[in-house]
Amino acid sequence: MITTAKRKEAFIRLGEALMIFCKANQNITAPFNDTIQTGLVQALKHSVDNNPWFTHKNIIQAITAIANSLSEQHINDWLSRYNPELLMAENQLTIGVVMAGNIPMVGFHDLLCVLISGHRLAAKLSHDDRFLLPAIVKMLETIEPEFVRQSTFTNDQLRGFDAVIATGSNNSARYFEYYFEKYPHIIRKNRNGMAIISGQETIQQLIALGEDVFAYFGLGCRNVSRIFLPEGYSIATLLDNWEVYAEIAYHSRYMNNYTYNRSVFLLNATPHFDNGFVLLRPFDSFAAPISVVNISYYKPNIDWQAFVAENNLLIQCVVSNDNNHPMHVDFGESQHPQLWDYADGVDTLQFLLSL
Repeated sequence: MITTAKRKEAFIRLGEALMIFCKANQNITAPFNDTIQTGLVQALKHSVDNNPWFTHKNIIQAITAIANSLSEQHINDWLSRYNPELLMAENQLTIGVVMAGNIPMVGFHDLLCVLISGHRLAAKLSHDDRFLLPAIVKMLETIEPEFVRQSTFTNDQLRGFDAVIATGSNNSARYFEYYFEKYPHIIRKNRNGMAIISGQETIQQLIALGEDVFAYFGLGCRNVSRIFLPEGYSIATLLDNWEVYAEIAYHSRYMNNYTYNRSVFLLNATPHFDNGFVLLRPFDSFAAPISVVNISYYKPNIDWQAFVAENNLLIQCVVSNDNNHPMHVDFGESQHPQLWDYADGVDTLQFLLSL
């Protein structure tokens, strides 16, 4: 079994290799011939061809976020929160992971948790994201050969596992709950990011909020899909500062969604605000279609702690200036979670270490 020290060192070196890869591949036409990373170059190209939502820019953004998270300091800070004796335990199990495919490599954190805890990974890949993670694991195996045969990937049904982590929609979660009920499991459902505007934000913060909205075309569970505004707040303040993201209009599938939703709003006389590439509608829901952001107005005396607690099962993170709750992230940081920012607030590593 791979020692804890070797596991940590391998992932730190993987982060360094991924950062080098990202710097070399910022330009879609840039040549890159490092043999360790050649497979990832091909996986990137295959992913762009396979999934129109996985643009070169978005994939590089996702890999960069992973690389930044794998610094020595971040990994040490993360693992220091756990009993070191559990990290050194030799009770190696096979963990089945059903991975989502809504944004590039969204399943990487589960992969990291399984392997850093000393278990084996058996991953069911999404058809929409089936090239990148196997290529990254090949890099990890090159860096540390003891990781060879610790991971398997399939596009078919999972078999031969001892515990399960599954991520999907609310509908698929019901299937997961039934199918995996006999196994220790973590089942994740739909959640969304929200933002709270106080009216005191700087221009830089409002621009950064656009990153929380538009990154990965808004397809991630951490993307902001609902914004709370103080009564009387000028919508133009938001839309004017989001003009820097207008290039999203060059993506045909995104704009097809925008055009469709705009037409529906106009036909149904749905009140909304429109800047040519995003639609803001007053609507009390955390989920929103692609190209749409729901807005809600609030009164000054609202208790945000109580509101977030009441809607805990619907919220993935809260973008705001108020850091007095565990879901808080700064403006522009919703798609840059720390290693200890667990999806749905469930401590994946503690679950794995307790098996």
